Amino acid sequence: MENYTRRSKSILSLISFVFLLSCSFKPAIQVPKPVHIDVIVPNMDDKYDSVLYWYIDDFNIKKSSIDVKQERISEVKKNYYLKNNQLFNNKNNIVDNVLINLIINDKTSISVIMRDGKPQNDLLYSIDGVPPYVYTDSGGVIPLIKELEIFKKGEGHWINYYLEDYYSNKEYEKKKNFSLKEEGDVKNNFKYGEWKYYNKNGSIDSTKTYTLKDSVDVRFPHCIFNKKEPCYSEKK
Repeated sequence: MENYTRRSKSILSLISFVFLLSCSFKPAIQVPKPVHIDVIVPNMDDKYDSVLYWYIDDFNIKKSSIDVKQERISEVKKNYYLKNNQLFNNKNNIVDNVLINLIINDKTSISVIMRDGKPQNDLLYSIDGVPPYVYTDSGGVIPLIKELEIFKKGEGHWINYYLEDYYSNKEYEKKKNFSLKEEGDVKNNFKYGEWKYYNKNGSIDSTKTYTLKDSVDVRFPHCIFNKKEPCYSEKK
């Protein structure tokens, strides 16, 4: 009986040690690989009444053969504004049932449908020449499934990647992992708490702590109008 008790205590001590050891290590962030899925891309034409074409400032805009309104980001900031979390044009009309296409470069664009001045769930990334690896409901190439959920709810842990580099270098053909670009928490659509920013080698370049007063919105197109860290405003 004494030997049995001694063995029991030894086993319990070993289990306790293993448990404490496992608690002392935090699991590393799992940077995902793209997952191939078959997708039927729905027709979005019946979801909006008009289209806006926005461009990065230094993009070489080619004259369109069709009658469309083309504006650079610097012009967008003059022609539109946010009020009560809604997007208005400079005629004080709310942007409603409108598809906004932002052309980032010759190969990459981002689109969203605006309804009642707010971006809907049809967030769409498009990268030229990329096979259908991971898609939104609207058919856009985007592996950021968690980000779409945050886009809907307005809060959660946001992780962004160097997507364009990944696809332009055809890393997906080698089934390599995405490279982390940034990560942090989102609260009420704003960056909140500590955010980490990574270089393309995977090392942390910098960290920054945000409060809700900083009002750094992560959503497109609202992020364009951030007073701090406006998106798509930097020169490429």
